[in-house]
Amino acid sequence: MNRVTTGTMEGFDSPPAVSRDLVEWLQKSFPNTLPGDIQISDRELGALFGEQKVISHLVSILQQQEEDMLNNVPT
Repeated sequence: MNRVTTGTMEGFDSPPAVSRDLVEWLQKSFPNTLPGDIQISDRELGALFGEQKVISHLVSILQQQEEDMLNNVPT
């Protein structure tokens, strides 16, 4: 991993590798659905939203990694 003294995440200039298996597991473990309980609290709703933000961010990193691999394939 590349380490630097500044950056968005303490000491790292790029995110670690994200696997498709990890993303798929997270999507199955934390599905993007609203709970059936109408009495959900703001805090619980915020936590559910946060789960989906993390998954979306990892999907974005994975897509960028895959694009980078395709662009770096020798022809």
